[in-house]
Amino acid sequence: MQACVDDEVIFMSEYSDIEEYQWNINAVQVGNEALLSQIFNEPGEYIIQLVAENPVCEEASSIMISVIDLPSAQITENGAILTASEAESYQWLLNGEEIENATEQTYLPTEDGAYSVIVTNEGNCSSTSAEVMIVSISELENSTILIYPNPMTDVAFIDFKDPQPRTIRLLDAQGKEVRVWNNIATQRLEILKGDLPSGNYVVSVLEDSKTYSIQLIIE
Repeated sequence: MQACVDDEVIFMSEYSDIEEYQWNINAVQVGNEALLSQIFNEPGEYIIQLVAENPVCEEASSIMISVIDLPSAQITENGAILTASEAESYQWLLNGEEIENATEQTYLPTEDGAYSVIVTNEGNCSSTSAEVMIVSISELENSTILIYPNPMTDVAFIDFKDPQPRTIRLLDAQGKEVRVWNNIATQRLEILKGDLPSGNYVVSVLEDSKTYSIQLIIE
């Protein structure tokens, strides 16, 4: 038998005509009713024993339960790329709702909101991460930074209202940096497709210690 840490597990006697019950976990008495409800807070193996008695006889039975630890559920950010901690499977959420087909370790947000991820380990035990707030997409669209055309084919432009120094990074869908422009102070930056494969990318703009990120699609 298997359960996850913090799961409630119900054990029930199958004996009839019983007057007294004694439940033991690893030889420690924990209950005296026909039903035992137990929450295991630590991983490990536990022996669950039931001793059932009536005036005529006594019966005893036992079962071993393996309690599996919960996986660590954390999100790291690289530009606008969200990456979940290592697990067997993943399900990304936006504002508490499952995102359809968002079942990879990394996720590229396409709208503002609170993102979290459910990670599941090999023992089929799951944890949900804390939420990460993404607000940079609308901030960028409403700011003095403009990216066009998007999607792009051969070239895209980033226009700035003023020529202050900025660092601009182009990241692929896995969060790997494929282009970088350090401390440029022009009002327009040209991005050439060159040998970049088609797909989803992130343009990350650092200015005045604040980072803006937005999706760029290359066709």
